[in-house]
Amino acid sequence: MLIFQRVMYLQVLCKCLNRGVTGVVLIVLVLVLACACRDGDNAGDVENPPDSSEQPDPETPDVPNGTSDNRNEVLHPDQGLIFSIVAAGISHSCGLRLNGRVNCWGDNDYGQTDTPPGSFIALSVGGYHSCGLLEDDTVKCWGDDNSKQLETPGGRFIAVSAGGTHTCAIRARSTVVCWGANDHGQLETSTSAVSVSSGGHHTCGLRASGSISCWGANDYDQLNAPSGVYKAVAAGDAHSCGLREDAVVVCWGNNSSGQANSPSGFFKAITAGNEHSCGLREDDTIFCWGDDSYNLQKVPSGEFESIAAGYTHSCGLRKDRRIHCWGEIR
Repeated sequence: MLIFQRVMYLQVLCKCLNRGVTGVVLIVLVLVLACACRDGDNAGDVENPPDSSEQPDPETPDVPNGTSDNRNEVLHPDQGLIFSIVAAGISHSCGLRLNGRVNCWGDNDYGQTDTPPGSFIALSVGGYHSCGLLEDDTVKCWGDDNSKQLETPGGRFIAVSAGGTHTCAIRARSTVVCWGANDHGQLETSTSAVSVSSGGHHTCGLRASGSISCWGANDYDQLNAPSGVYKAVAAGDAHSCGLREDAVVVCWGNNSSGQANSPSGFFKAITAGNEHSCGLREDDTIFCWGDDSYNLQKVPSGEFESIAAGYTHSCGLRKDRRIHCWGEIR
């Protein structure tokens, strides 16, 4: 529009010159045209009102996975890497690579993605901290240490599980040792177990007999495991799930979002998050239930090796050893 106006003004000036208009009249005309052009230049400095279709709405909640939201940009690891283990926490995730190195991604407010050097054979992610089992069978933890959850005991271990603000590990003779926060009795156990899973404020262990023993917070009856013979157990924020020998999933504890509504069908692995749970079916596909506020039930298609449920996101390890995550980093 501004170029068109200037062309029009020049055309008027040329017509005046052709008609012999000179002297004072011509000077006045030139001054008028100059002012008009200057006004046009100033008009171009005024910002156009923002297009509402292109501006983010501050009232709109965080958009789900797959957007340019800064937190969701770190939902996935480098897709060029391959892993053997995946683990998910509140706002970060970690994977164990085939060379024994650990890679973590997500929020790093407490240094939870600053992975230590060394070669690891096992990995677990808690609230804002992570722990791994080194090749010499010692435990190394990193991240938040507000409850001394990084102050690992000496000795050798065969398994480790990081919870909300506590951690538990199993020694070679199946003795369970826990450290960190004890405000709900998370550390008070004398049980022996072949596997252990730490949740928000409680922990569950699988005994050699196939029975489950849980300790810590019990405000939602998350410690009261149903009787039966199990081959796996998973502790969430305030609920727990067990995988029975017949491949059926049983859950108990907090059910505010349906996370303890045991699904039908047969499974080969289970995991429990904040208010959602997931299982790996016998056909290697993933099924999730409970909270769906962050598209947690919109699981990716394909076949997977393992699965890990976090706070508002989950991650799966595909058959090609690449990790795919969904939900949101909050």
